Order: sequence, then structure tokens, then C-alpha cells
Amino acid sequence: MAQVWLEETLPDVVVIGSQYTTCTACYLTVEKRYLQAHLEQDCPKRIVECGFCNQTYVFCNGHTCTVKCAICHKPANECTCDGCTSNGHNNSGNSSGNSENTGNGTGSSGSGGPSSNSSSTNSTRFSKEKYMNASKEVFAKLNKQYPKTPVCNIGVQEMSKKLFGKVLSELNGNANSIYNNLEHSSKWHKISYTEANKYVNQGYFVIAVWNSGSSESGHVDTILPGHTGTTWKDIYVMDTGWAPWENAYGQSGNPRSENQNIKSSFAEKKRYGTNGHFGIYYYK
Repeated sequence: MAQVWLEETLPDVVVIGSQYTTCTACYLTVEKRYLQAHLEQDCPKRIVECGFCNQTYVFCNGHTCTVKCAICHKPANECTCDGCTSNGHNNSGNSSGNSENTGNGTGSSGSGGPSSNSSSTNSTRFSKEKYMNASKEVFAKLNKQYPKTPVCNIGVQEMSKKLFGKVLSELNGNANSIYNNLEHSSKWHKISYTEANKYVNQGYFVIAVWNSGSSESGHVDTILPGHTGTTWKDIYVMDTGWAPWENAYGQSGNPRSENQNIKSSFAEKKRYGTNGHFGIYYYK
């Protein structure tokens, strides 16, 4: 990669240096401003922690969890049974700790939509209260833990933990990887943005994800319930990606938000796939 040199002249000070650096773990050349995000999200040699047994391991080496499901007897991080929890898994296919009736007043789904039978319990659907409480807790936690680091992928992973008791396997990796995983998953279903509010209001876990189509970082957000309508201006998300910023002129901003319109998180060219690849998916 060609080195780009920067020179900035300040009163009595001249700063000269490359905008690139080398990751000491994987030896990949990255921009200095993205080094911390690379170390935490993209580096194949990064240290991660299993959400079930709490063991740490090198990401590229993989990990076999010591906690096994009582239903399928697979390691917890490979199990796909309904009702799994990080506390050793339940023996029942429906976990009272991870699933609730969807009686959130959304009414019938209409032709071709998911069933809205509120008398049945489905571990892939959650009440608006549980969903919103989870998003508030995740945002507060990550905003405090990563005040200046984009962690959009960790945001949806933490939401998955809150709702399902584990990180759903397709949500591992960075935003670009998550998009690719969802595109090839039989459990995640791609929908139009006009259907986003319908599905999330029926209690399904719904996310919006953009794959940059290049080495540039992608972006992923959790779509929030409680809004109606079928246009972009009607869709709201919990965004833990873009961190607060400030430039040399004293200008600052904070696009990160607990609850903001999706248009503030994904520019038009991203939403319409002009730049990269975009999709909205719900889990079932």
C-alpha cells in the first residue's frame, strides 16, 4: 500500500508522519484513525470472549464452548435450539427467560405476513417493552464502554444476547461479514424497508445492514418498534456505530443515537444499494 504523508503546520509546530500504521497482531497495514476499531472488530488475531463459558480465545483460532445444550448436546456457540440461554441452556424448547407472548397490540399481519396469534409463545418474538428495554441497556453500556469507538456490530450482538441469551451465529464478525452471513442464512429473511415496521412491531428481531463492498467498514443497526408507516422517515434505529467526533476547527458531532431515523444512519446511496449492498432482515 502506498504511504500517504501528512504535514500540518501549527504555530511553531510542524507535524509530519504517515497516516498508516501496522497492526502488531496481524501485521495488516491500516489507517491510524481506524487502528482501535480494527483491533476490536476486524483483526483476525483479536482476543474475544465466549458469551456462554466466558473463556477468551484468539478469534481466528475458533473456540469450542464448554457449555453444552441439554437438548441437542452441541456446544452452546453452535446450538440453534429455541430456548437456549447462557446459563447452561433450558431443557424446554421455549424459555420463559428469553421468549414472551407478542401481545403488543399490533393486530393481524395481513396476507403473506407472519402469524400474529398472540396466544402462542414463540421464542423469536418479543414484547415491545422487552425489546426497547434491551436496546436502552445495550446503548447505555456501549456508549460508556466505547465512547469514541464505532461498535455497530457489537451493538447488534449485545441485542442478540439480551433477547436470545446468546449471539446468533450469523451476527459474528464485522458489518460486512454480518451482511454476507444473513444473505446465506435460512433463518434470516430479507424484507423491503416498507415492511420493516410491520415485522419489528410484531416482535421480531429486525436489523438493517450495509456491506461496503470493499475494505471500508460497513454498518449495521437494530430497528426499533413503536413506529408505523412504510417510508424511510418512519423507520427508527438504535445506532452504536458512529462515535462522537471533533475536528481541528472545533466542530463536533455525535451521530450515534439511542433512537434515531434510519436516514441519519444510512445515507441514501447506501440504502438504495448505489454504494455497496444494503438489506433489512428479520430473524425467525
